[in-house]
Amino acid sequence: MPKDKYRVPGPGARVEVVVPARTRGMKGWAMLAPGETSEPRQSWGLYDVKEQNILPGRRRGPPEDSARRGPEGEQKPKRRALEKNRSFKQETETEMRREIARLRIENDLYALAESEQTRRLRAEVEHLESVKVDLKNRLLSSAAETTPASAETEESLLRSKDREIRDQVSFIRDLERTLSRYFEQERLRLEAGDIDLPTNVSSIGDAMEAIKRGIVSAADLLSSSVHPPDKTPRRSAVDPKLRDLLKITGHNNRALRLMPELAFRAILFRIVCDQILCSEIWGALHTEGFLLRAYQRAIQHASGNEFAGIFHKAALLHMVQHDAQFETCFLAGHVKELQQYTIEVLGPLLDPAKLRVIKDDLFRVMHNLFLQAFSFRAKSLPPDGVRYEVIQFNPGEPFNHETMEAHDTTDNQYLLSDLDNGTRRQIKLCVHGMVVAHRLQDGEPEGLRKVKAIGEAFSASRNRPGSGLAGGDIVTKKAIVILD
Repeated sequence: MPKDKYRVPGPGARVEVVVPARTRGMKGWAMLAPGETSEPRQSWGLYDVKEQNILPGRRRGPPEDSARRGPEGEQKPKRRALEKNRSFKQETETEMRREIARLRIENDLYALAESEQTRRLRAEVEHLESVKVDLKNRLLSSAAETTPASAETEESLLRSKDREIRDQVSFIRDLERTLSRYFEQERLRLEAGDIDLPTNVSSIGDAMEAIKRGIVSAADLLSSSVHPPDKTPRRSAVDPKLRDLLKITGHNNRALRLMPELAFRAILFRIVCDQILCSEIWGALHTEGFLLRAYQRAIQHASGNEFAGIFHKAALLHMVQHDAQFETCFLAGHVKELQQYTIEVLGPLLDPAKLRVIKDDLFRVMHNLFLQAFSFRAKSLPPDGVRYEVIQFNPGEPFNHETMEAHDTTDNQYLLSDLDNGTRRQIKLCVHGMVVAHRLQDGEPEGLRKVKAIGEAFSASRNRPGSGLAGGDIVTKKAIVILD
């Protein structure tokens, strides 16, 4: 028969009670495992009292809990952390590759410009050498025709005339330097002062209209090569950069499926806003190499202690107007890099076969669009105390006729009487934004901070519905929207 584990001990049996050593936070009793012994510490009568050392800590749960949780549950937080770290590393590497590609493009263009300049200098040197040889032959022939006496008399006359001419030239140069210093300073004041005139805002409106025309042409080409609706990838399956751009087209890419041309207009305006008008490159431009050369040229034309802001604006205008390499290297490099970036980001939406057909026309149109936007932004200088905000309204915002123009899908504008039917209309798509000027409340910064602020004259109102309207003046046409 099996042993009865609940059997009562006889009168002669010894009962051993184990008292655990007192540990911090410990509750209850502990029993020795089968076969485990412990040295006696105290003895009370017939009962031997022993202590067992128990390590403090959290109580172990039943084995079935650990088995149920398993190694997979413990690995999930680690896996999520690794995936997040891998995603951040991939994004950083992508940005570095993009910057390296842009710098290579700019370096190639700069080398091409340098080789062209070297060729022109060599041609000029050859021309001067030929002129030198011709003059030398003339002098030799005239020296052979004159007698020694007449040559000595003629030489003394020439020295006398030469001294008189040098004295006159020195006097004239002193006058020219004095006049040039005065007139150049006045010219700089006038050039920089024109920026602060109220009429300067018209140039922003004209530039935005030119950008809109370029966007319309590029969007028309892109919409002709888009995937059919059943092959358009889901928003959750595309790159985060494209997913971020698709937010401007509304929920579930509805606008992209129903009116692709207008959707691409909205996407291209977002690219121009983020990658050109409100880009961080302009802050670097105002403190790096191209502008330093412009400073040197401007200093050669003017001297004296000019106010830092006026001189900086004049130097920037001088660079934009007279530095050919600024356009052929700096601007052209950014244009090519942004072309490649745009095609790469929009790639999942486009049919490769259709894209090959329009590739040349598309790159030409995009080059004109981006170059126009980059050139406009490069020479955009705000009046003192003014900053600009680029606003593109989000789908679902209420229609406001004071800041928006409602168009139909054929780009015809609705009359206000057609919209005033007592209902509150909402935006389906904002295909072209607007620019609002803000007057700084804290005053204009000074010194180097003012120079940096000039490079950050534009900011985007992204993800801030209705932002920028309070206290701002619209300096372009109203935003163009499609209504639900």
